[in-house]
Amino acid sequence: MKKTKLSPGIFIDPVCLKEVESCRKAFEANPDNYLEAKPKKRKGWWGRYLERLNKATGGTPPKCCH
Repeated sequence: MKKTKLSPGIFIDPVCLKEVESCRKAFEANPDNYLEAKPKKRKGWWGRYLERLNKATGGTPPKCCH
């Protein structure tokens, strides 16, 4: 990893190697680009059944009898 001398208070993001300040400014300018959309709700009785099943089991499938 390449080390560079920076002024105090300037931090570099280890993932994108950019100044953290620039990432913050980009987010504040347009946060919708970085936020995930809510998943669509399932329609009908099957969708409601699957939602209740996922809620009851925590999203894990039931254990097999074998």
